[in-house]
Amino acid sequence: MPLTITPLSKVMAAEATGVDLRQPLDQQALGALTAALAKHAVLCIRDQSLDPGEYVAAATLFGPPVRQVNRHSRFPEFPEIGILSSEVTDVLGAGERVVSGATWHTDHSFTKKPPMGTILYALVIPSKGGATSFCDMRAAYASLDADMKQRIDGLRAVHAYQSRRSPR
Repeated sequence: MPLTITPLSKVMAAEATGVDLRQPLDQQALGALTAALAKHAVLCIRDQSLDPGEYVAAATLFGPPVRQVNRHSRFPEFPEIGILSSEVTDVLGAGERVVSGATWHTDHSFTKKPPMGTILYALVIPSKGGATSFCDMRAAYASLDADMKQRIDGLRAVHAYQSRRSPR
């Protein structure tokens, strides 16, 4: 089956079919996936069956993976993999349940050189809840009027990872 890229909305996101990330990709296929990700910001590659090593190898196709900051939610043999689970508890606090990513955030934006993106790989999908939402900040900026763009152009922000679970 040939590689096909299909947009999922008018704003952002596309689906790639006809690719098995366990197999080596030729330069044409890799170029098509990279271009689709750059154009659509979110790329859904369904029906993959990856072990942790294959997952890291697939991530490497898009750039160097980064080590997960929170050592308590890292995959032990592959520190580039962060584990999101409904079973996680706060080991640094009172042991209450941790709901990761429940608010709008940008992964690793607090690092000196943030990665170009994040790769999610679902092993178990709940029957309800657990949704991941994405926001296209390029489209948000493009929709601003000229006065607002002029007011914010050149501004800078400092992102800091400050929480009870911050690395120590």
